[in-house]
Amino acid sequence: MIQTGQSEIYFSGAFFNQKAKDLYALNDNVSIDYVPNPIEYDESFKLSDSPKENLIIFLGRLESVKRGWLFCEIAKRMPDYQFCVLGQTFREKHKNTDIMQSYYDIPNLHFAGHVDGDVKNEYLKRAKILVNTSIHEALPISFLEALSFGTLLVSNRNPEDLTSKFGIHVGDVLGDGFDKVDLFVDAIHKVLDNPVHYDAIANEAISYIRSVHNVSAFQTTMQNILKEEFPDRYNS
Repeated sequence: MIQTGQSEIYFSGAFFNQKAKDLYALNDNVSIDYVPNPIEYDESFKLSDSPKENLIIFLGRLESVKRGWLFCEIAKRMPDYQFCVLGQTFREKHKNTDIMQSYYDIPNLHFAGHVDGDVKNEYLKRAKILVNTSIHEALPISFLEALSFGTLLVSNRNPEDLTSKFGIHVGDVLGDGFDKVDLFVDAIHKVLDNPVHYDAIANEAISYIRSVHNVSAFQTTMQNILKEEFPDRYNS
């Protein structure tokens, strides 16, 4: 969120608008503009030149709110696919490490730890699906990074309708989520069972990120905002 005053607010997601009005007791007619998050995508990447593998990834902190154990339970039920956890524990480290250690012996489940930069991008290029199991999310950068490589989404969160546009939104999953693992499994199968449809949606995802979340457009938008809000400083 970028807030420059009660008269005008800028958000990185339109779905924040009503929340902002409620939280800050704003008037219904307050001006709220959309400023997409900038993503440094690989302009040379082409889905046709980089065949996807039967790889499904989890990208995020291993904390209770992220419910990484659900990803591990999904891997148990889908032995024909490779699953990889990209992330490490931070808060309540010992507790969350103990939870995840109970899944270390699953043959098709791998724990890569924290990854960044080119290493993270290689996983995103190879993976067919990013699974997100969080209790709540804003607009995860991981979603945008995945989509930039045509990696589709399966999640119980649907910010900006991105999951339903570029994957499958399984609906709300409450509590520890163990009773809803089959929702994720069924959604993954549905995404992967039609390769032609997968490629079409994946290419749409790549185009969406490049047209909406490109750095150049963000820089231009921010420059215009700053000039409008601080004319004495930027027009002198």
